[in-house]
Amino acid sequence: MSAILKEGTVTTPVDVIWPHLKDPIAGAKLVSTLKNIRMEGDVRYGELADGNGTVAERIVSVNDEAHRYSFTVTESPYGFEFHFTSIQLRNDGDKTRVLLSLDFKPDRLHDALAPQIDAAFADLLSNMENMA
Repeated sequence: MSAILKEGTVTTPVDVIWPHLKDPIAGAKLVSTLKNIRMEGDVRYGELADGNGTVAERIVSVNDEAHRYSFTVTESPYGFEFHFTSIQLRNDGDKTRVLLSLDFKPDRLHDALAPQIDAAFADLLSNMENMA
């Protein structure tokens, strides 16, 4: 199993970010990787912005107390055998700490996904920062 862990800090308070992040449609708009997003039950569907296909993500949990949102990819062009992502917000004084954890199989996807995750996380932090 491969893992990608990212951490960052923004000046926007948790209370401002969380309502957007926990909403599957609004949360997906915090990164530019998905477009034409829609929900069907607990599954979020979106087209990859690069035109390489569509993604289905089952929402696993939305924890208001922990400010944690998690999902698993059930359909994608990447060929995941397993996928789990969580994003958590933590108060850090007058700032917000943003934690991303992504676990997936097969391992061979790591080198291709790492730069995409880096770019998406930078995009996420930038959009969160601009909420202030």
